[in-house]
Amino acid sequence: MTAKSSDAVFESDSERLDAVVYYLQRLDKRDKLRTIGGFFRALIMLIPTLLVLWSAVYFYQHGDEFLKKIASITTNQVSQFTQQHAGDFTKQLQDAMKGRGSSGGTSAP
Repeated sequence: MTAKSSDAVFESDSERLDAVVYYLQRLDKRDKLRTIGGFFRALIMLIPTLLVLWSAVYFYQHGDEFLKKIASITTNQVSQFTQQHAGDFTKQLQDAMKGRGSSGGTSAP
């Protein structure tokens, strides 16, 4: 059997153990960094969750106020629209009634 080019040739067992210890130390450092990164990522993911929960509780407590504001704004806008356009509608209706009355109500075939 031939050894792969990436395999190191060790002369003694102590060199093998030293190499194993070296790689384990590198893995330990990497795992520590990954653990710290995971902690900060969890904190960042926790912030939107807390915001959603807080907003749900806030809306539950103050939902009536929001609905009252929405209803009052809507009624004001509808009344303004009606006041602005009701005159136009009644004028069109009166014009239509005048036009109908002048034709005599019957049409020739």
